[in-house]
Amino acid sequence: MVLDALAACRLEMLSAHDPRFEQCLRIRMDAYTATDAHAGRFWAARDAYDDDALHFLATRDGHAIAAARMLMDTERFEIEQDRPLTTYREIGPCAEVSRLAVVPAARRGVVLIALFRAFYHEWVRHGIRFIFCGVTAGCATARMYGSMGFTRIPGSHHKQGCDADYGIMVLDLDEAVNIWRSTRPEMLDYFLQPTVG
Repeated sequence: MVLDALAACRLEMLSAHDPRFEQCLRIRMDAYTATDAHAGRFWAARDAYDDDALHFLATRDGHAIAAARMLMDTERFEIEQDRPLTTYREIGPCAEVSRLAVVPAARRGVVLIALFRAFYHEWVRHGIRFIFCGVTAGCATARMYGSMGFTRIPGSHHKQGCDADYGIMVLDLDEAVNIWRSTRPEMLDYFLQPTVG
């Protein structure tokens, strides 16, 4: 467990076999059904990728407020159902962030930055070069990923359970760190701080 003073929350990493994983599923349901009940049920459901993923759970004052999952070093990511990532995998290790969900009451806070700090530490620890995520075009999450340096991979993609324009975004961590050094030095300094557990 890590206390993140900036976000005033506790971040925990856990497996899908941990009893607290049920809180991740509840956050997904609350967050996704707040915007689209039909799609929310699809995105909130447990799936085959959950067993292989590292899950992140953020709590504040004992209440779960955000969750996400990350796949690393697996043969196939969820987004590869639509598009193989062979070219990227040949260059360097890859990760996929998905099921990022924040309860509506916590969306205006800095919990997302705290989650990205936790992601960053795992990416560095595992030598990850490319990070992928699937997003619905125009949504707040797509804008947030874009502000972090993710770029959309050209082409249109279809995602089961999603009727909107779905896209895959990628971050080259090596390039991003160099860009953050000059454009977002405070964020990079925050990411580089050791976690306190």
